[in-house]
Amino acid sequence: MSRAATEFEQRVYALVESIPVGEVVTYAMLAKALGCGSAQAVGQALKRNPTAPQVPCHRVIRADLTIGGYVGETQGVKLEKKRCLLQKEGIEFNREGRLIDEQKLCAMHEAGRRQACLTLNVNQQPCERGQAPWWTLRALFGHLGR
Repeated sequence: MSRAATEFEQRVYALVESIPVGEVVTYAMLAKALGCGSAQAVGQALKRNPTAPQVPCHRVIRADLTIGGYVGETQGVKLEKKRCLLQKEGIEFNREGRLIDEQKLCAMHEAGRRQACLTLNVNQQPCERGQAPWWTLRALFGHLGR
C-alpha cells in the first residue's frame, strides 16, 4: 500500500515538472531552489516518485554531472531506463557516465556566469515544511559551483 506524498515531496515533484525536455538539473540545484540544504532529501523524495516518468525525475542528475540513480537504484534495468529516457531527449553521457554536453544542464549564460533556470520566489523553509513555491524559469539563481 502506497502512502500519500508529503508536502516536501509534492514541492519537489512540482519543481521537477518544470524542467524542460532535453535539459537536466542536479539534486543540489533542486535542493537550493527549494530552500532545502539537502540534496539527499531531494533524492529520497524522487526515489518515492509515484508517477515517474510523468514527473520527470529522470532529468535530475548528480552534482558531478553523472547520471545518478533512478527510482531508488543506481545500477541495472531501472538506471538503463533513465539513460534511455534521457537519450530520447537528446541528453547523452560518456563512457565514464558523465554528461557530455554541459549546455544541457538547465542553465543560461549571462555576463560569463552560469545560472540555473530554476529559481524560486520561495520562503526559506526547512525541508519538511513550507508552502508550495512560485517559480519562474530562467530567473537568476546565482553561480553554481561544482
